[in-house]
Amino acid sequence: MLPDQWDYLVHFTGRARSKSSSVPAEIRRKTARERFDGILEEGAIHAFRPYGGGPPVVSFTEAVQSSLEHLIEADQFEPWGLVFAKSTVYAEGGGPVWYVRDDLHQQVPSALRGWAVRTTDPSVSGRGTSRWTHEREWRVPGTGDPLQFGFALAGLHAVIVPQSEFSSVEAGLDRDVQSLNTRLEQLGRRQLRHTEAPRVWMWNSSRKRLWDFRRFGDGGNGLAGR
Repeated sequence: MLPDQWDYLVHFTGRARSKSSSVPAEIRRKTARERFDGILEEGAIHAFRPYGGGPPVVSFTEAVQSSLEHLIEADQFEPWGLVFAKSTVYAEGGGPVWYVRDDLHQQVPSALRGWAVRTTDPSVSGRGTSRWTHEREWRVPGTGDPLQFGFALAGLHAVIVPQSEFSSVEAGLDRDVQSLNTRLEQLGRRQLRHTEAPRVWMWNSSRKRLWDFRRFGDGGNGLAGR
């Protein structure tokens, strides 16, 4: 695998760009932390119509660690997110978007428009340009009612949180794992091991770095191989 590729996708819960008008006002008004907490509580990310049209989807970025750090540092995204293995999202019908030339975008069938992101000539600037290749976006169509991407706690690889909020988030994850294991024990099913619980990737705002906190006693480390 190349240095600018890895096996993970991140769904950020807050960004600087204005929310799509298809997102209900009560969700737009929430903070990134409130959306993060709500997603963990529901075990689902709600799907909405993307910019450019198409059926409701949930969006992710496949940006690697250095690019994630840049996206957060540049204030494009807030350091609140959920991390999934690409295979998890792919199994639910997800995949990378298609970055399509301006003059070809309208030729994409309406049923597939949700996979296409209009891409403007790099030499053109000004109003109406569309350049989003740096986001390295994946999408997954929403399913169910309401339309959403549902997930189990065991399918969540990691969470991204500000370092200052680490303790409260870790405590919440531990409660979620304990609650899940209680239900699994009642059902006579194998409980979730500590090593299967979501990892915590902390955003250190002073160093402008993401760190993987190894939650069970062996300190912090970078994200490579995590």
